[in-house]
Amino acid sequence: MQDHRPKLEVEGIGTWILESGKVEFIGEDDYVPSVSGNLWKYLEGGPKPKFVDPQRRFVLLDAQDEVLRGDRTGELRTVATVRRPGDWGLRRSGFISVPVPVFVFECGLVVFESDGQFRWSRDDLKLNDFFQRIENGRIFYSSERLGQWAYDLSTGELIAAE
Repeated sequence: MQDHRPKLEVEGIGTWILESGKVEFIGEDDYVPSVSGNLWKYLEGGPKPKFVDPQRRFVLLDAQDEVLRGDRTGELRTVATVRRPGDWGLRRSGFISVPVPVFVFECGLVVFESDGQFRWSRDDLKLNDFFQRIENGRIFYSSERLGQWAYDLSTGELIAAE
C-alpha cells in the first residue's frame, strides 16, 4: 500500500511526514513521532526552493514567510522570518550556496552560517532591485533607479558600487 501523506524526503537526513497538522520524522537512526515546525508552509501550494547541505547535516526550506531548518535529529525550526508581498504572483526566491547558504527573495536576502544558522538579513529591497551575483565576499544587486551596489557577505554592510 502506498503512503499518500504529504512529506518531505531529504536523502541522507530523513523524511518529515505531515498528517492532520502533526509532523513525524523518520531518520536513518531516529524516529520522532511529534516534531514542532511549520512544515505545512513548505508543502502548501506546490514545490518551493530548498537548500540541502552538501554534507547532509541540514536542510533549509522556503516556507512562505519564514525559513525553516531541519536536521538529522528531526528538529524543524524557524531560523529566519521574512517580509513578503501578499500577492503570490510577485514572489520569487531561491537559495545560492557560494560559499555559505544565501536565501534571495523579492524584498531581501538572508545569509546563513555554513551550519545553516542565521547570520544576517535585509528585507528593505524593492521589487525592482535584482540579485546579480556573489563574488569576492560580496553580494551584488542592481536596479534601474540605483545602479549597482553590494553587501558584504560576512557582515551585511552596504558597500558602494564599484
